[in-house]
Amino acid sequence: MMDLAAIYDIAERGDESLLTEDERAQLPQRQRHEQSRFSDNLAETLGAQALADIATAVYDGYTADDASRQPWRAREKMGIRLLGISENTDAKQVFSGASAAVHPGLAEAIIQFQARAISELWPPEGPVKALVEGNQHNAEREMQAKRVADYLNWLCATKMPGGYQHHDRMLFRLPLTGSAFKKVYFDALAGCVVSRFVPAEEVIVPYGAVDIETAPRITHVLSVTGSDVARLIESGAYRDAKLGRTHYADEKTDLQDEMDAVSGVRPEVVDIESSGRYVFIEQSVRLTVPGDPPNSPYLVTMERESQTVFAVYRDWREQDERRKRRERFAHYYFLPGLDGFYGLGLLHVLGRLAEAQSGNLRALLDAATLANLRGGFRSADVKLPGGNRKDGLQIKPGEWLPVEATVEELQKLFVNIPYGEPSQTLFSLLGYLDELMRRVAGTTGELMGQETKSVPVGTTLARIEQGLKVQNSIQIRCHHAQTKELELLVQATADNLPDAAYCKDVLGIEPEAFSADFDGRVDVRPVSNPNAITATQRMVIAQAIADRAAQSPDLYDRREVEKRLLETMRVGDVDALLPDRAQIQRMGPIEENMALTMMQPVRSQPDQDHAAHVAVHHAWLSTLTDPAIKKRAEPAALAHIAEHYAWLHLIQMQQATGMQLPAGPMGLGQPSDPQTENAIALVAANAVQIMSQQQAMQPAPADPLTAQAADKAAAEIARKDALASAQIQRDDAQAIARLNRDVAQQEARLVAQFVSDQSKQTLGQIQ
Repeated sequence: MMDLAAIYDIAERGDESLLTEDERAQLPQRQRHEQSRFSDNLAETLGAQALADIATAVYDGYTADDASRQPWRAREKMGIRLLGISENTDAKQVFSGASAAVHPGLAEAIIQFQARAISELWPPEGPVKALVEGNQHNAEREMQAKRVADYLNWLCATKMPGGYQHHDRMLFRLPLTGSAFKKVYFDALAGCVVSRFVPAEEVIVPYGAVDIETAPRITHVLSVTGSDVARLIESGAYRDAKLGRTHYADEKTDLQDEMDAVSGVRPEVVDIESSGRYVFIEQSVRLTVPGDPPNSPYLVTMERESQTVFAVYRDWREQDERRKRRERFAHYYFLPGLDGFYGLGLLHVLGRLAEAQSGNLRALLDAATLANLRGGFRSADVKLPGGNRKDGLQIKPGEWLPVEATVEELQKLFVNIPYGEPSQTLFSLLGYLDELMRRVAGTTGELMGQETKSVPVGTTLARIEQGLKVQNSIQIRCHHAQTKELELLVQATADNLPDAAYCKDVLGIEPEAFSADFDGRVDVRPVSNPNAITATQRMVIAQAIADRAAQSPDLYDRREVEKRLLETMRVGDVDALLPDRAQIQRMGPIEENMALTMMQPVRSQPDQDHAAHVAVHHAWLSTLTDPAIKKRAEPAALAHIAEHYAWLHLIQMQQATGMQLPAGPMGLGQPSDPQTENAIALVAANAVQIMSQQQAMQPAPADPLTAQAADKAAAEIARKDALASAQIQRDDAQAIARLNRDVAQQEARLVAQFVSDQSKQTLGQIQ
């Protein structure tokens, strides 16, 4: 009896007459087959013929697409060899011992780009930031954005296997090839969402494809060990199928041999099936599968050699009626291509120039070799020591060998070939080619810390800025590609739920609840700034913002300006250095003065006696005699006094209008709607008019100048009275001191006299 899948396959083709009675009796179970879950592996239930048809379609598409890019792969081999790191070489030796050196100009340009890009795209704190755009900006959205950013940074840096290493490798390969990919998906073996580097030679699209989103099919060539295949079958990701015996390490692509020459490894015979490597083809393609709408996207995984299909998954979201293909790849490109799918790299722009550099360098080295190790012709008649006439003559440095010939005969028997010294023209040409490559690649001397001596700072910065033009444009492309990668990371996290351990240990909630944060209400962006790719540029921009904030303090949030400046300086734990004003403790005026003296933050409260606070603060400022302390504390004190004046104005207007007014600018309320705002403005205007009329009915104040003169005279009289009183007090004190001194002296004389008389009387009695 046939298995159930084969029975269903025959029935779906309309050939039920070929089935036996027992086989037809199993057809009612088709209902369970049709009601399988949307995310199930369809390869478990599809018939053998359906799987064979899928395998044929996938393999034919793969071979056709791969054949169309043979010239591209040949150029990739050339580019790898031009780096000078491969054991393989295209150098043709014109004589034994000729140089095979490769000029490092192309490798230097790649290393320079990779070193700058990785620090910007993946800093130590993580590559992700989240923000809230539009009119949904509030405290709840801010907390959601922080949770999302914290989780993604933890996922990339901690949970995801090799997250940083994959991005690092991608940025090293990108400038050479011109195209590189990051694949975002849920890895059943790692148990989490991953983002992994995929070289361009392993991503195959049809000829004529413009981008990854609109390509008719996308093929990813995978290399999987036998043990990993077994684990995938055990986890349910693959169906249980027999692997063909592969005893040799199969090559994913024909570039594998070149990669092995770089790393210094080579494939060997593998007798243990679990250690053998199998090449799998994972292709996203539109197919017609029984039971599903025709021409729908599916993700098919099959082993290349045996063409055995291990997995068929629906490649669209269940709620998507348009059945749009899921996205997995973020395409990074170095320079835009003139036509086609792949971008251009330094290989395409500087490949021929790198060949010229290497050829020039080899010519110089060969000329030096020939000039130092001269050769020529000798007569067959000369007799060499220890040999016959056909032997060569090897002379070590400092050694003199006897020859059976006179000096005159030697001059006639040996003729040197006149090899020239290394050409100065070739050396100058090599310098010109090197400078030309640096200009095109953007690796100027200033960017490498050279050629900056005795050059004005402004000139050096201008040169650096000009040299970074090329780097800036490439950085913008990487920034947009990483934005796409992070969007895919958010989608994959929402589809597969966040990590359960993180949700429990860090957030204290269930993964299903936390997955609601990944609903698109916050925007995830890379932390890199494509407009400033050096620390100098970022610092100049941050300092310029701080200067503008000092000139126009009413337009800027001072705390946010300072926070950005500290973040630009890569200062850790900025929030601990800049505490939230809402968490500042309540203080009295004297405590506030003490805090301001020690440059600690203070905050006014709405129910304080603001007039009293202002009076105490002004009196304290007038007592600051140390210029350094006053200069440091006065700006913050004046800003704090302004807060009290603002509260005082609010309270006065509330008393005048007889109603509670919003305090949005003070951070204690939300802005009101326009209708309420206009009503409050009308009431406030009427209150101000009444207050003005009441002030007009009061007696006119004295002339300001007369009052000022009177105050000045009164102050002068008070000053003189104070001086006179002080003088009287000093005179009285001096008089009292003199009297006390005289009394003390008189008492001392009387005591001395008394003691003397008593002594005499005592002596007389004794006698």
